[in-house]
Amino acid sequence: MPEELVRVLIRLTSEQYEWLRKYCFDNRISQAEVLRQALELYRQELAKKE
Repeated sequence: MPEELVRVLIRLTSEQYEWLRKYCFDNRISQAEVLRQALELYRQELAKKE
């Protein structure tokens, strides 16, 4: 069964948004997927420090 997704509102700087938009377009991936992957990588890095 797929995991439930929750909608969140975030704010990015213009520079962050433009980079994300271009990266996603170039790589044919959704912005939400990139942000989910980035958050998971961040969580893994924090877990290594504990």
